[in-house]
This record gives sequence, C-alpha cells and structure tokens, in this order.
Amino acid sequence: MRVGAPSATPLRVNGLAVRYPGKKEPSLDGISVEVDAGERVGVAGRTGAGKSTLALAAAGFIPRVVRATLHGAVTIEGTDAASAAAGALLGRVGIVFATPANQLSASKLTVREELAFGLENLGVPRAEMDTRIDATLARLAIGHLADREPFALSGGEQQRVAIASIVTMGTSVLVLDEPTAQLDPGGTDAVARLLDELAGAGASILCVEHDPSVLGRMDRCLILEAGRTIALDRPGAALVRAGSVVGTAPPTLVRLAMAASIDLSDAFDEVVIAAGLLARGWRPETASADGPTVDIPGWAPIRERPPIRLKIDGLVHRYPTGIEAVRGVSLAIEPGETVAILGQNGSGKTTLVKHLNGLLRAAEGRVLLDGEAVGD
Repeated sequence: MRVGAPSATPLRVNGLAVRYPGKKEPSLDGISVEVDAGERVGVAGRTGAGKSTLALAAAGFIPRVVRATLHGAVTIEGTDAASAAAGALLGRVGIVFATPANQLSASKLTVREELAFGLENLGVPRAEMDTRIDATLARLAIGHLADREPFALSGGEQQRVAIASIVTMGTSVLVLDEPTAQLDPGGTDAVARLLDELAGAGASILCVEHDPSVLGRMDRCLILEAGRTIALDRPGAALVRAGSVVGTAPPTLVRLAMAASIDLSDAFDEVVIAAGLLARGWRPETASADGPTVDIPGWAPIRERPPIRLKIDGLVHRYPTGIEAVRGVSLAIEPGETVAILGQNGSGKTTLVKHLNGLLRAAEGRVLLDGEAVGD
C-alpha cells in the first residue's frame, strides 16, 4: 500500500527554498504551488530564474541526487520527497530532462528495449509491458523508431524517446523540464496533445517551458524571476504580468495579441490568428470595417550575383548501421546569403551541416568551399 492518503494533493510545493553549495543567493526562495490531479501547471521565466531547480525538487532529486540545501517541503501523494526512503517515490513521479543524453540509459540496443527498462524496474509483467510500450509509441507517433538504436537517432527523436520512457511508466505525477526544446513543430504539438491526454486521465503535470504554444495549453502558469514567484495565474494573464514585473518583453505571441487588443485571459487561439495577420503586415490602426488592411512589400531589385562560395553537390551520407540520413542533396549558397535548413526531427539536418566543416565524410557527392573540397 502506498504511503499517504489517496485524497492527498498529488504534488504540493510549500515554501520551497533551495541553495546550492558555494552559492550566496538561493536558487529558489519561498516557492509554493500545488498541482491537482488532472491539472497542468506551466513554469516559465528567464534563464537562471530557478525553473530547472524547481523541476528537480518537484521530482524528488533534491537533495537525494543533486546536492543542495532545501527548506520548505515537496510532497508527492502525501509523502515528503526529501526524506522518503529509497524507492518510495518509484512509479509515482517521473521527470523528463531537456537533454535526452541525460535521460537515456545508454545500455539498450533498441527504442523498445529502452522503454521496457523502466517497466522492468517496476516489475511489470511482460504481457502488460508490451501493451504499454505499443500504446506509448503510438501516442508519440514514434512506432517507426521501435527497432532503432536510441543513440543513432537525431536529437529530436531521442527527446521523444526520453519522454516516452517516462510516460510508459504511468506515473501519477509528471515533471518535464523543457521537453520540447529539441523538437520540431510537429513533435512539439504531439507532446502538447499528449500532456492534454495525460491530464485528462488524471495525471498531475508540472511543465517547464519557453514555447508559448505549449504554455498556453496549461491550466495555470507559474512565472519565476531570481528564484521567486512573480505570477501564478491563467497563462495569458501570467505572461502579461511577467513582462511588466520582470521588465522584459513577453513572448512574441503575447506581444502580438496585445498589439491586436486581444484579452489574453483565455484567448490563446485568438493569439495565433492575430500572429498570422500581423505577420502579413496588419496593424490595429490600419483595420477597417471590411477587415484588416495588409500592405504587401514590393520585391527588392535583383542584384548581380557574386560567385558561389558554398556548393553541396549530390551529397549522400550513410551511417554504419546502414541508415541513409542524407540522400542526394544539392545546394548552392552565395556570399552574404542566409539559408535556413528546415525539416522534421530525423530528416537529416544535423547530418547535412556536419559535412560543411568536415565532421562527417560523404559516402557520395561533395562539399566545396571556394571551389575546394571539404575534408580532402
């Protein structure tokens, strides 16, 4: 039987203060927040505000795993996280880190085995393990990665596997520290929808994030600055208040909505619409009864093109596992030209750019800088 009454708030942080060894100022100072069953609480703030420290404490890692002085209390289903016996929180709380290399076991040959690792430690029967793993792979749309080696995946794919490894354990409290930092828009949306689903099933979720599209789907948002709480409210209201108190600009979507005179209390869908209008040149002062007026900028004169500085010609790269990550890519980039490389996680972006400075050698094709082959 689990310690603590079932009716206890799943995650309660009360007057939490954390100071790391050798530091004069605390990383957290008097933070209090409760996350009920089925509730999603986002955590935002500038770099160094204490977000990751809060995540570590909320998951029971401080002071057990990460050395620090802790005052106040973190309780998980009524159990004090700091003083609980080893293993007392196992299966109750899980944490997802921003860097998947800190999460993956590095001891499993396939993604399926990686997801099974935590379930094995929980003593879950084999038949149930397979069912849970299949469901989680489907939830995160990574079924095609099941038989791949975790460390042969792209950073974004590894992050989705790391998230899956925790989700499949079925913890009642889920703490995430910037889970979408390495994900493409599709992956970010998949994670946001997964958090919606998990909360709907009764999980308590504390999610550190910078992406307004994820924060906007939270029930409440906690804003930290210098280890202190400056706002705890609905996402829109909290983010606007944060901008005025901290003295920094609110996230882009919030500023766009403010320019469009949209109430942010619970209108993030409208914010996205406003973002699209403003990006096309609309401003509130140009609006008319017939709708927004959009000024389309004219084309700049075509300048005389200088010689090509960088040329990628029929580039192919195959990893030792046989995976062909880049297939016949050709590209020319002029001096002074800016080129963005876009694509889903695992589409070959990182592999491609590693050929530009010789970190990887092409199986076929070549990369030329000022006419000289890179890597020769």
